[in-house]
Amino acid sequence: MRQAAVPHTLRQALDSGARGVTLAIVCELLGVSDEKWRQLKPRLEAAGFPGRDPITGLYDLKAVQGWMDRRHDQAEAQQGGEQWLARLKERAA
Repeated sequence: MRQAAVPHTLRQALDSGARGVTLAIVCELLGVSDEKWRQLKPRLEAAGFPGRDPITGLYDLKAVQGWMDRRHDQAEAQQGGEQWLARLKERAA
C-alpha cells in the first residue's frame, strides 16, 4: 500500500483533501509566522485549539478549520448580541 505524501502547502492540502498537515500549513491557515505561533500557542490551546495527532505528529486540517469556524460563529453571535443590546438600550431611552 502506497502512503500518501504529506502536503507542503495549504493549497496542496486543500486541493488533495488531505487531513494530516504540518505546523507550517497550520501557520499558513492562521496567517501567522512560526515565531508568532510559538507566542500564541498557550492561548490557542487554552481556547481549545486542536493538538497534534499523537501517532502521526500532524494536525487534522478539518479539526483546525472546525475550531476556526466555531470561533467565528461565537464572535458573530457575540457581535449580534451586542447590537441587539444597543438597540434595546436605544428603545429604552
